[in-house]
Amino acid sequence: MRFFRLVLFFSALVFSDGSNAQTFLGLSANFGNQMRFTPGSVGLKTPISISGSIILNGQYKMKNNWVLQYSIGLGSLAYNFKIVSMDTLAAPEASVFLDYTTLYGSFNGLVGREISIQKKKIIIGIGAGASYYLSLFAGTSYGISQANSNSLKRVFYSEMNGAGSKLIGFGKISTQMRLNRLFSVGLEYSYHFSPALEGFYEFSHTKAPSSGTISLYQREFSVVLLVKVSKR
Repeated sequence: MRFFRLVLFFSALVFSDGSNAQTFLGLSANFGNQMRFTPGSVGLKTPISISGSIILNGQYKMKNNWVLQYSIGLGSLAYNFKIVSMDTLAAPEASVFLDYTTLYGSFNGLVGREISIQKKKIIIGIGAGASYYLSLFAGTSYGISQANSNSLKRVFYSEMNGAGSKLIGFGKISTQMRLNRLFSVGLEYSYHFSPALEGFYEFSHTKAPSSGTISLYQREFSVVLLVKVSKR
């Protein structure tokens, strides 16, 4: 409940009436999310994952071209990892697992400076916030089996635990450019300080034992498109 009270508080700030306040609605395409394997393994790869979010953004222009922003977002936490089997039963094969079953809501505040480059207004800023995670399932398991002597033998198994109810802080840097009276585009990077999901992995039938833990951090680049919805 504390998270939703904070969201309501920031919403009031974003949408409060002000002569220099503007409100934007937007979409973001997010690239990244870092998976850590401890210990690392040559059988585990981390291709780039792609996800998206809906954004509500409020901007307040202050003196000397300083800008204050508040944002609220709803999105999906995506992860993507590639398994290259290391078993002694067959030649190596690759399998890719994708997951979009963890949702999040986020809010953040940002302070930036507006500058002009070739008649284009650009905002460069830094900020911080928090994300609240909720998984659709308590956990997700992945397995790979190989046919051997008319039977199936498991060669890889992994589990990722659901996020439950987590609130995790993050830092953020942002660059936004005003295209015209209505549209703006931006490039952002967010860095969450704690893992949103955790789990473990285990390879079987290998020359040497190979198992460990998995941690998924939401650390991603975002391409943002914003459209002005306020009347001012």
